[in-house]
Amino acid sequence: MNFEFPFTYGQYENIVWFFIIVGAGVVAVAVPALIQARRLRRLADENRSENVKRHMEELDLDVAEGVIFRAMLHSSPDPPMRLLRSVESFDRGVDLLLEDSRRLSSVQRVDLLRTIRGLRRKLGFDQLGPHEIMQSTRTLPVGQEVTFALPGDRGSEDVVTATVLQVDDEGITLRIDPRRAELRDQLLAAETAELEIHFFRSDDCAYAFRSPVLRTRHRGPGVLRVGHPAKLFRQQRRSSLRVDIEERIEFRWFPAALSRRPIGLRGELQQVLELHRGTVTNLSGGGMQLRVKDLEVSVDDWIETRLPFLPPPLDREFCLARVVQVYERPPVGLFGLQFEKPPVRLETGIFREVERRHRALLVRESAETPPVTA
Repeated sequence: MNFEFPFTYGQYENIVWFFIIVGAGVVAVAVPALIQARRLRRLADENRSENVKRHMEELDLDVAEGVIFRAMLHSSPDPPMRLLRSVESFDRGVDLLLEDSRRLSSVQRVDLLRTIRGLRRKLGFDQLGPHEIMQSTRTLPVGQEVTFALPGDRGSEDVVTATVLQVDDEGITLRIDPRRAELRDQLLAAETAELEIHFFRSDDCAYAFRSPVLRTRHRGPGVLRVGHPAKLFRQQRRSSLRVDIEERIEFRWFPAALSRRPIGLRGELQQVLELHRGTVTNLSGGGMQLRVKDLEVSVDDWIETRLPFLPPPLDREFCLARVVQVYERPPVGLFGLQFEKPPVRLETGIFREVERRHRALLVRESAETPPVTA
């Protein structure tokens, strides 16, 4: 069987020349484009370098701060201008720098932290404005109340309250609630202790982060050092997330006609006012819905209650709430309540409970959804 070529020799020669010409054209176009792109990239790098130099001059850095910032530029994977403009990028650079400086003496390390603090202050990364979103735990204010969770024996989380004593670039110093001060030694004795820490900023939202316990020299009873997290999570805005629940509570009702706002119901009034029972049907970080039988409640009335479905010791905290809306009238009434400036630890605990129930609901709905089959 003889094989016949589909083209003649002359046709093959024309095809070869065609590809040679096309290839030459591609090279003629691509090479100048690559040269131009390289030139533009070099100019952009020079421009960025000039911008960084100009910003550093405007910041009026001293010699030590300039050396530290150049060291951060060398170790950080982020672009230089991002280090100057993003607190998250700056924090990553600080973490890398501190990791590389572990062999320094204690005196040298103190000087390094002092220089970083001065550099952070000049960049404006040391504090937040009144309406700014927090992006770094290094801007936590002294005196901020936080809570952290420990695994409880009863299957729920045991909530511990602490106060921020000091914040530096190495970590956060907390003072644990004196009633739980013994937990410090337990956490330091654990091989790998990591805390899930929550806090709430007024007029902002709830935040959470996971942080390792730092094993440092003794700082006093109940004083604990934790590291800065790689990520700070902004959980929910006030009242933005709600969950439907069915939880029984006991409360005391204080009609608005008696006073515009009760100072507190735990004194003599507590002995006078009748104890009522109702069911919480909906919960958010800012308030709840309550269903009650045979009680004529009006807008601007007050109630004082405890939330027994919160983990201890929050389940024993009193909470004051104002009636802001009446949805249904007796015999079975349903009305909306707004929490009235609860303590930060209680407010944070309510937010955490809403988050926990919301996550559990999502998991349950995902498990109940049948898989899609082709």
